[in-house]
Amino acid sequence: GLDMLAAYADGTARYINHSGSAVVWDAPDNSLHLQIESVLRAGEAVVDRIGPWEGRRPPAPPTGQARISMLTPSGLHFGQAEFGALAGDQLGGVVISRATELMQSLMAKTRQQGLIRP
Repeated sequence: GLDMLAAYADGTARYINHSGSAVVWDAPDNSLHLQIESVLRAGEAVVDRIGPWEGRRPPAPPTGQARISMLTPSGLHFGQAEFGALAGDQLGGVVISRATELMQSLMAKTRQQGLIRP
């Protein structure tokens, strides 16, 4: 299944696990602000190098692949590849790394509040 992470300029974030469980961070404090900003900056670096997608949004990536999507005023920008290749890419790897850190922090915040178990 697919995991999805979304980070927003207003400091909120969402993580949806392939199992269907989700973490919704509506920024009750600013403790994740720098991590969210870091994900967004990494995504901006990708947007600065690639143009917007010009077609219909493709279906979900197949098993073994990952997609980084950035929704901007100019449209959808995305990169997709085998996970290892994307994680090792000069631009994509930074996004994957920052997003993974944010995902782990979101899960830790939720565990601290006793809402999910490790």
